[in-house]
Amino acid sequence: MLAFIIFKRFHKDIPAIEENTISVAATAKVIIRKPTFILLTLAFACMVFVNVGYLTWMPSFLVDKFGLTVTNAGFSSMFYHHVGAFAGVLIGGRLADVLSKGSKRNRLYIQSVALLLGAPFIYWMAMGDTLTVVYVALFLFGLFRGIYDSNIFASLYKIVRPYMRSSASGLMLMCAFLMDAFAPLILGILKPTVGLSRGLSLLSISYVIGALLLFVAGYFYFNKDKEVEI
Repeated sequence: MLAFIIFKRFHKDIPAIEENTISVAATAKVIIRKPTFILLTLAFACMVFVNVGYLTWMPSFLVDKFGLTVTNAGFSSMFYHHVGAFAGVLIGGRLADVLSKGSKRNRLYIQSVALLLGAPFIYWMAMGDTLTVVYVALFLFGLFRGIYDSNIFASLYKIVRPYMRSSASGLMLMCAFLMDAFAPLILGILKPTVGLSRGLSLLSISYVIGALLLFVAGYFYFNKDKEVEI
C-alpha cells in the first residue's frame, strides 16, 4: 500500500498512445491497388490448392496404389511430408533473413525458387512406383513447401503498413481458401477419367504457376509497392 502511495505521488498516469486504426474494407481498398499483394495472394492460393488437394486424397492414393491400411496410409501421407516441412521452415526462415539484408525482395525470390524446386517432387510423389520413392518425394515436397511457408507473412508485411497487417493477412487467407476449396472436388472429378495418380501429379503445375507469379511480383512490382520500415 505504501509503495502504491509513493508511486502515485511521484508518477502521473500517462494515457496510452492512440494507434492508427483502419477497417477491413479500408485495408482492402489500399492493398488491392498493390500488384505485389495480388500476386502474393494468387501464389499463396497456388500453394494452398496443392496442399488441400494433397491432404484430402493422398491417404486414398496410398491405399489404392500400394494396398496400405487406412491407418498406415493416413500416417505415412502426413509424417514424411511434415518432417520435411519442419526442416524447411527452419532453413527457409534463416536463409531469407540473411539474404534479405541485401534486398528485401529476395524473400519473394526464395519463395519462388522453393515452389519451383518443389514441383518435381509433387509429380514423383504421385507417379512413384515404390513406397520409398513416394516417401522421399513427400519429404522433399515438404522441405520446399516449408521454405516457402516460412516467408509468407514476412513477404506480405514488407508491402503493408503495421496497422493493416492483420486485416491484410486475413484477406489473403480468405481469398486463397475460398478458391482452394475446389481442389478436392477437381481431383475427385479427375479420378474416374485420368486416375488419382495422374490427378495428383498435375498439382505440380500449380506450384510452377505460383513460382512464376512470385518472380513477377519481386522483379516488377515489389520495389514500388514496399512500405518504408519503421
